[in-house]
Amino acid sequence: MKERKQRFKSLSENQFRTLYSSSEVVSFEKGDTVIQEGAMARVIYMVVKGRLRVEKRLGKTNKVLGFMGPGDLFGELSFVSRKPRSVSVKVDDTASLIRVERDTLDKLDRDLQLFFYKRMTEVAGDRISQIEKRERMFEARDQALMRRAFALATDKARGVQESALIQEVVSKVPRLPMFAVSLAGKLMDDSISPHEVAQEVKKDPSLAAMILKTINSSYRGLGGQVSDIHHAVMLLGYNEVSQIIIAEGIRRALPDSELFRELYDHSLAISLLSFEISRLFNVAKPSEISTLSILHELGQIVIQLLKMKNPKLEPLFDLVDTSQMGTMLLRSWGLPPVICDTVEYQGYPEFAVPSKIPESVRTNVGVLYLSHLCYDAFQGRRDIDQPMIFYDQYLSLLNIGQSPLADLVGDQVLPAMVRKIATLPTSLIRILQEFVERNKMFSLYPFFNEL
Repeated sequence: MKERKQRFKSLSENQFRTLYSSSEVVSFEKGDTVIQEGAMARVIYMVVKGRLRVEKRLGKTNKVLGFMGPGDLFGELSFVSRKPRSVSVKVDDTASLIRVERDTLDKLDRDLQLFFYKRMTEVAGDRISQIEKRERMFEARDQALMRRAFALATDKARGVQESALIQEVVSKVPRLPMFAVSLAGKLMDDSISPHEVAQEVKKDPSLAAMILKTINSSYRGLGGQVSDIHHAVMLLGYNEVSQIIIAEGIRRALPDSELFRELYDHSLAISLLSFEISRLFNVAKPSEISTLSILHELGQIVIQLLKMKNPKLEPLFDLVDTSQMGTMLLRSWGLPPVICDTVEYQGYPEFAVPSKIPESVRTNVGVLYLSHLCYDAFQGRRDIDQPMIFYDQYLSLLNIGQSPLADLVGDQVLPAMVRKIATLPTSLIRILQEFVERNKMFSLYPFFNEL
């Protein structure tokens, strides 16, 4: 008894006896579970003897968070807050515990109640200190990991830019058709007129025919045929015209294979999403971000072309940074810096905060990043599988309220895309329809049934 009392030395002899007589003293054997994570119970325990371990369920395994011995108190969070147990406590060897229920504590004299509340306060203080210490440790580790990832990514980029072999490869890549390169540059200039766009379109008869076919399609409901390119450009708007022209240029430059059709469909989908996100949240310039988004996968396209022509070097090409490859190609074609720089930094949101990206293209990169997240979400990719470390920072950059990606996609981006469903390419319509069906979004079914 004296040995036990020493562990509760702040109590008087009478208080100690009262505590023992008023509470339940329970014994446990090695391997027993005292409290189970997720259970509900307003009971606290104080260790009289023995050693216990604290475990937390993480995924499919239990992680040991620490150990407790004589004089330690546990179970206070559920005791006070009525919340489920946040951890499990198991016995490492034979243990004796004082078990106190809420009703029992309320009936103890004032000094004993103060003793327990003081011990709970001390325990809470210790745990807060431990949490703060772990947070500092994790923050230091995260900063080190981010610096390492940033260094690896930027070193890799410099290697691509300085490689004579890569430079030679880029110089031999077929150019996009001149109409696409020329118009991509001009569309970055806010002063371009419909007449100039129309003149560019007229240089390629098949392109002009495509523009007229688009404007005269049945879903437009114009009530009459449009035969003048200038009029068609005015009705369609710069954004859609640029998408049609540059997308057609990319399509003509690619081999007709399933792989390249997928890359083409992806680029077009990201362009459409970028435009809608830019317009929806009033960030960046919709026509600019839409135009450069169509070109953002050129590096990947070049890599695939090189693999086809040099199958023995495929492992080498897998090491090449596709964004840098695309940037080098775009610069060799003389496209505006805003396009080249956005493509160069497009991968940074995966490992860097917005401040690491040049201010001139930071917003464009943020929109492109968010477009990819939305596209992957439409395809069924989970948040946990996406590059979400700096997601909140990029939402702040774009002046978008903090919101889980699922809510952003389902409540804002999807409805905006569905409203223009008839104008979207078949491949993207199919992805959106599967997303709507998978998530049982019944109110959106009629939009697809009308197609």
